[in-house]
Amino acid sequence: MHLTLKTKLVITSVALIVLTIISLGTFSYQTMKTQAWDSIRSESGNTAKAYSLGIGDWFKGRQDAITAMKEAIERDPNLDMVAHLKQTFTSGGFGLSYYGDAEGVMQRQDPSLNQAGYDPRTRGWYKETMAANKAITTKPYVSHTMQALVVTLTEPVRENGKIIGVTASDLSLSTLIDDVLDIPVLGKGYAMLLDVSNKIVVAHPNEKMTLKPILELGQGFDAINLNSELASDGFFFTEQNGVNKAVMVTAVPNTSWAIALVMDQDTLETPLNAMLFKLILIGGLILLFVSLFTGWLVTRQLRELGTVSEALADIANGEGDLTVRINVTSDDEVGKLAENFNQFVSRLHTMASNLREITLELNRSATDSADSAFQRSQNIRH
Repeated sequence: MHLTLKTKLVITSVALIVLTIISLGTFSYQTMKTQAWDSIRSESGNTAKAYSLGIGDWFKGRQDAITAMKEAIERDPNLDMVAHLKQTFTSGGFGLSYYGDAEGVMQRQDPSLNQAGYDPRTRGWYKETMAANKAITTKPYVSHTMQALVVTLTEPVRENGKIIGVTASDLSLSTLIDDVLDIPVLGKGYAMLLDVSNKIVVAHPNEKMTLKPILELGQGFDAINLNSELASDGFFFTEQNGVNKAVMVTAVPNTSWAIALVMDQDTLETPLNAMLFKLILIGGLILLFVSLFTGWLVTRQLRELGTVSEALADIANGEGDLTVRINVTSDDEVGKLAENFNQFVSRLHTMASNLREITLELNRSATDSADSAFQRSQNIRH
């Protein structure tokens, strides 16, 4: 395919412009995307941290109430147990407060709730505390007495270094769960409360996921990855039911729990995609303008070159007028070419004029020689 010099210059210029626009557009988009995700990471991290600190402080207050009860019993094993249990029950906002001793005696803040034959030493909360030999928080479970999701906070009571009983209280998580689910999350997301130690879900918008293994939440929710993320910035990407998600997970102080904010990645990137469309549109308009301007500029710059080409074509076809000169309007390479062409044609014109004079002189000499020869021939014949 034959391409003119003008076409080649325009194509080359447009190609360079396209390459520049693509490079700058890609760099700008990647920069904006990085900054946007940094902002999302920071904002979601601040939100998760604020709520986790609030939950941690709330939980610490309940733990302190249990500790106060334990210390009161250790100071005076013969104190009025019911009165102190009532105080713990009220101050901690518990659903049930009780104390079980090593003799198998169980006492509650409401004596009417005591059951004959109930041995606390056979219960899970008592056994776990004895095994741990320290204060514990049981994993969440549904209380048949309170008909709600609860955890049990316990403290071993010691006398002369020996455990003589365990004081405990059941803490309803209903209000806490409602607060967690009401956390505003970016990207049309939602919040979850996870028990990382026991690897179960404590709070989830889908009630069917409550007390389910964390692994069922999707990729990245295994214990190893969660602990790794909690030790770093807590931000990672995952996939749930074929949908890409961004997750911010933050540990809750004074517990083995963590708050997880799950955000829809496509929703978060919608503003970026809109910005990318604007960049493409602006780039297209710039390309159109520059292409038209480049075509006009190249045409203007190469106008003298076209004149030189036409003049040479006339000379090559034998119809050239050697007296014609090109009007030089620029001082660039094309202008110099036109000026050199004028000098070349001027010299050709001079040579042609001299050649014409010589030819005419030769013609006259030939005519004179012919006349002389004819005269000599006549003389000889005479």
